[in-house]
This record gives sequence, structure tokens and C-alpha cells, in this order.
Amino acid sequence: PGMKISYEANVGDSPDDNYFIYANPETGQMEWLGYTVTYGKDGPSDSVSYIRYNDWIAVNGLTLPNSLQWYNSENNSPSKPVGDRVAFKNISVSEEKIDTAKFAKPEGAQLGVK
Repeated sequence: PGMKISYEANVGDSPDDNYFIYANPETGQMEWLGYTVTYGKDGPSDSVSYIRYNDWIAVNGLTLPNSLQWYNSENNSPSKPVGDRVAFKNISVSEEKIDTAKFAKPEGAQLGVK
């Protein structure tokens, strides 16, 4: 089973990108993320890339992946792993709300113009 996530025109830098979430049919837990990349290209892409999320663990009541692996794609399906599996280290979850001031534009900073 899968779910497609897409956006309307003029949303973000790459509104033609698509994301596909594939869940394990027995557990309902996400296993794969498929995605298209259109940044710097004209129009949508039919080429889907894949990431597999592995080694799920419980952290403060949440189930999170402990590693991920990129895959080559053949006929828009994952085929062979690419590179090394990436393990997440020092995973932590906090109930403390993040101070939004940490995301404020620094004084004197300028935004880039497209």
C-alpha cells in the first residue's frame, strides 16, 4: 500500500516534486519513501528514487527508524542498495517546546533572491 504526497503550483521551491510513502501491509509502518526531484528542471519527473527506513526502535514512546538505505531504481521500483546504510546516532525525543527564536533570521542577514 502506498500514499502519494504532492503540492499545488507555486508551493515551495519544487512544487512538481512528488513523494510516495509505502507501508508494511502487516504493520502499517512506513518502510519506503519514493520521491521525484524536479529542482532545476522544467516540469515534473517520472523518475522515482527510493529510501528504505530500517531497524525501527522505540524512543520515548515514539517508533523511529534507526537507519536508512538509498536504493537504485529500475522501472520505478527499488532495485539494489546504493552506498552504505546510514545509522542514526544519539536519537532523542523531548517534550520540551523548541524556542522559535532559534529559527529567526540573524540580524543583518539577507534573503537570497531567485
